Amino acid sequence: MRYPNVTPAIFLARPNRFVAQVLLDGEERTVHVKNTGRCRELLVPGARVWLTRSPNPHRKTAYDLIAVEKGARLINMDAQAPNQVFREWAEAGGFLPGLTLLKAEQTHGDSRFDFYWEAGARKGFVEVKGVTLEEGGAVYFPDAPTQRGVKHLRELIRCQQEGYRACALFVVQMQGISYFTPNRRTHPEFAQALEEAAAQGLLAGFAFGLLQLIFDGAYAWGWQSMLLDYLVAFTPLGLAGLFRGKAWGIFPGTALGCAVRFLVHFISGITIYRIYEPKNIPGFGTFDNANLYSLVYNGSYMLPNMLLALAIAAVLYIPLKKYFAGQDIRK
Repeated sequence: MRYPNVTPAIFLARPNRFVAQVLLDGEERTVHVKNTGRCRELLVPGARVWLTRSPNPHRKTAYDLIAVEKGARLINMDAQAPNQVFREWAEAGGFLPGLTLLKAEQTHGDSRFDFYWEAGARKGFVEVKGVTLEEGGAVYFPDAPTQRGVKHLRELIRCQQEGYRACALFVVQMQGISYFTPNRRTHPEFAQALEEAAAQGLLAGFAFGLLQLIFDGAYAWGWQSMLLDYLVAFTPLGLAGLFRGKAWGIFPGTALGCAVRFLVHFISGITIYRIYEPKNIPGFGTFDNANLYSLVYNGSYMLPNMLLALAIAAVLYIPLKKYFAGQDIRK
């Protein structure tokens, strides 16, 4: 996805959620804001913003405000961009192999989802959310209470129970972030619904693997490797939801999720990457056996990964116990 005719300007004010006043080439202009959210932490007077000129000469506003600079970070705030990016990526074959149908704005039950898809006998729904709220390198959703978002998550759970595949996909509209988390402070009900959806379908892990693939890039040997090492491998992390609400459940949940993720990477190593043998691993020597190579290579990062996650959980467990155990969730 690319924007034509992009030009910088200085943000001055936002009279309402549809338009903004900017300083463009020394002249104050009214522009359309392609995001009706609050975005108060982004659109501050004096911030540098980016505009794209509308091809419609009869529009009242000649420009659309599509991005803003927050310090050294460029944040896309076009609310239509996440859906467009997902559509282009899915139609190019990135979402699922064998995708035969992708339809936007499909109604099921009481909700209208962003996309309905089919791939052979598989079919499902995708709800895409754009993430623009960043604090200290972490990103949060939503930036304001969203009952519509809660309704979508509840409906996705119902779709999963009816036999459809269901996925909530959060598109982070910036680079260089550390992690994503639901904004419990702003809308605890949405965070609770997302936790329930993750426990039901395990697709929060799938979505995380998808974001890893999109934004951080991938080292893969064909689509089979992308499927196993990213989309399938991260999905078992959702197994941690099986221990939701249980005392000390964060520890067996973390261990189980990491163990199954390791198993998927191991299978990928002995089936797809065996083409590379013999292989040298610094500090371990040269391997001419695919099974042993995959065991050592994947274990060399998955074991420290799991131990680090368990150590962090141990440090945070006592001060954050009520959150780990789900005691803050209203029944």
